[in-house]
Amino acid sequence: MSTREQIILAINPGTRYLGFAIIKQGKLIDWGVSVIEERTLEERLIKAKVTVSKYFSRYLPGVLVLKALHPALQSSLQKRQDDEFAQWAHARGCQIIRYSLRQVKAVLLPRGHTNKQQLAEHIIHQYPELLHAYRKEQDALNPYHTRMFEAVAFAMVADNSVPSISTFPPGRNGAIVTTEQ
Repeated sequence: MSTREQIILAINPGTRYLGFAIIKQGKLIDWGVSVIEERTLEERLIKAKVTVSKYFSRYLPGVLVLKALHPALQSSLQKRQDDEFAQWAHARGCQIIRYSLRQVKAVLLPRGHTNKQQLAEHIIHQYPELLHAYRKEQDALNPYHTRMFEAVAFAMVADNSVPSISTFPPGRNGAIVTTEQ
């Protein structure tokens, strides 16, 4: 596996916040939340594309992990973001993987029903450098860092190359795992 293939960029897109995580050979090297403050849908889409292109330029990932969007719950902006990110990554020879949050939780926390706080606590055990963001999240009225923690979880699952995740049947949320070359 080349160095490029070992760099994973995970994106958790949203209409106002875009969570991201970069994992290289099991090590979390960058993470965060980008705020999308633009007013129109077109401006938001452009801002999201520019943001993701910066991550691509800086890290040259070989794998892009996207949150699988629920068909009934996704906005038109999220669908367009997903399509744009996938096309952009595909044109650069990047493998594209989609996981639903439900599937990621099942891999990382297989004991049954879990919430986002339990997922974040599990992630902190692996990456204690995220403790500060977790504490800020607990004190916040608006769950700002949740998208980042989910992006880290997506990257962790992709980094571990869990073969059984691709055998999950479509869940109640309708999301399925897809991988593209």
